[in-house]
Amino acid sequence: MKSESAVSYTHLDVYKRQAFDAAMTHQKEQARAAGKFKMATNLEYSGANTDFKGYETLEASGNILALYKDGSSVTQLSEGEQGVVVLDNTPFYAESGGQVLSLIHI
Repeated sequence: MKSESAVSYTHLDVYKRQAFDAAMTHQKEQARAAGKFKMATNLEYSGANTDFKGYETLEASGNILALYKDGSSVTQLSEGEQGVVVLDNTPFYAESGGQVLSLIHI
């Protein structure tokens, strides 16, 4: 039994299709933006992906892909400085809403 409130996209008039398409495009853009990996406030990284090894091991060796200090990209961090380090692989989860941030020493 078909619901009376269900309307086929093909039966919408041109104006309703345009509104539907605009709303769908807006929703897709919001979903993509929400899915971006945000490492810290106002800090976005769009380089190579990090390979998560946490199901296999608690230790990993790898390469540093990027460094950030106070929201800006830097080429090095000195001993004792805090910053964001992006690795090519890691056994640690990235903080992404709900998780507790893992603190590590490199």
